[in-house]
Amino acid sequence: MRTAVHGMPRIGPGRALKRALEGFWVGRVTADQLEETAASIRRQNWETMAAVGVDFVPSNDFSLYDHMLDAALLVGAVPPRFGWDKGLSGNGSNGDVGLQRYFTLARGGMVDGHQVGALDLTKWFDTNYHQLVPELGPDTVFRPDVTKAIDELAEASGLGIPATPAVVGPLTFLLRSAPAEGGFDVMSLLEPLVDTYLEVLAELRGQGVAWVRLDEPSLVEERNVAELQALDRAYRRLSESRDRPNISITTYFGHVGAAMSILADLPVEGVGLDFCRGPQNLDLLRAAGGLPGKVLFAGVVDGRNVWANDLEASLDLLGQLDGLAEEVVASTSCSLLHVPLGLAAERVPAADSASDHGASQHGAPQHAALDDEVRPWLSFAHEKLDELAVLGQAAGRERSTVDAGTLEALDANRAVQQARRQSSRVVDDAVRRRVAEVGETDPRRSAPYVDRAVAQQGELGLPLLPTTTIGSFPQTPELRAERAAWRAGQLDDDGYRRSLQAEIDRVVTLQEEVGLDVLVHGEPERDDMVRYFADQLTGFVLPAEGWVQSYGSRCVRPAVLFGDVSRPQPMTVE
Repeated sequence: MRTAVHGMPRIGPGRALKRALEGFWVGRVTADQLEETAASIRRQNWETMAAVGVDFVPSNDFSLYDHMLDAALLVGAVPPRFGWDKGLSGNGSNGDVGLQRYFTLARGGMVDGHQVGALDLTKWFDTNYHQLVPELGPDTVFRPDVTKAIDELAEASGLGIPATPAVVGPLTFLLRSAPAEGGFDVMSLLEPLVDTYLEVLAELRGQGVAWVRLDEPSLVEERNVAELQALDRAYRRLSESRDRPNISITTYFGHVGAAMSILADLPVEGVGLDFCRGPQNLDLLRAAGGLPGKVLFAGVVDGRNVWANDLEASLDLLGQLDGLAEEVVASTSCSLLHVPLGLAAERVPAADSASDHGASQHGAPQHAALDDEVRPWLSFAHEKLDELAVLGQAAGRERSTVDAGTLEALDANRAVQQARRQSSRVVDDAVRRRVAEVGETDPRRSAPYVDRAVAQQGELGLPLLPTTTIGSFPQTPELRAERAAWRAGQLDDDGYRRSLQAEIDRVVTLQEEVGLDVLVHGEPERDDMVRYFADQLTGFVLPAEGWVQSYGSRCVRPAVLFGDVSRPQPMTVE
């Protein structure tokens, strides 16, 4: 069975892209150096996918900032205030000037002597990733610029890797954009936008592209009749063109609902469906009579979570999909940009490390390495590629015909799934008993609010409109340096404690001087709010290199919740 990947993490090993971007923004890194870093990340991603035998390797999934911003540039949808009509592209071909103008759309800045505001940010569906929001209005004129997509195709081809360009589809592009003025209907631009996509497809065909993936995740949201009619109308026009590659309409983040019958009927060559977040797609596909004559890109490796895939369950699903399309391709459910790059970067825990919480006596997180029990349960982007390779080798074959390496991987995966289900750290009987004993009145306060308010006022003596702050004060460079020294073993616990207490003294004194009523301690001990608390609880692990892009150069390291949670010691009393 052939395999496909929607996209890879863009941040690179050690957050290389973040460091290059932020260096460029402050003038320490040149445009050429930034592009060299970006090209290195693309090359590593392509070579990693090629090494495990991925058949549909994506290109144009990489971005220096955001793929919706790149989609806006692809079709020329740039608001006039950014001066894009000066002929400057944002792919590095115009050096520092072109890149600065590109980043102005994302971050705001000076354009021709005037300060301009950036495009808005919004959540990319229900993920933690944030997209930039293109602005469209009655004066929007689309002008295709396929430079970035073609350049990346050439890079991949130079490595001997034929790539499949990934492009945000026209319907999703419009639905994820915002009107530049009140009352304007962005969907009114569908026809001229399709004209532009026809030009884009023709240029890609001219580069020898066999397949292009048009991403339409908006189809997993509830769409009205007019929007579904727009889907049908747009893709019939695109499909009618003789000057185009094969088209796959790819969806992810859920099931496609009423759009399934339209997808099945459209004269495109492929359809991508997410069977991880959208298991209902199986029944919808059966009800629609399958996808005769089409390739089904079946999203069976979850691109949204960090758990090892249950390969036997995926093989069973792929077996059920057999016969519902001309060909079934095993695929990731969505881009892997939503998970960390790989487990290889995680350090091996010391022999005397704590089980799964590493707080020191003064409550500051130690960020313990992944322990030997939990580590095999996890699967980041590189591990998901390995899972995809196993599925491609084993799907549709009798066990006796599968090679020894694939059988070994399947057996190891079965053991991992069993170990996770049976672990006492996943299901903690003590926690379950305590939860079962909670009665209806336990979560409720014993006294009504009117009584508590009197007691509070007597204790605190607050004015009618008391003043306070949210709680977190800035992490100063001095505090960050002290924390780095403490983690490196260059500062002992007592020294670190003194630095925290000094910072608390400083911010409390400041609040008293300005006359605030309810004081906070400033939270100097917390480098990351979630990780700080997770590190003091059982049931969590904190990957040291588990970075995931949030937007642009911003990355987060989510704590991983793997089992029942308990609190071994007080966390904030001190």
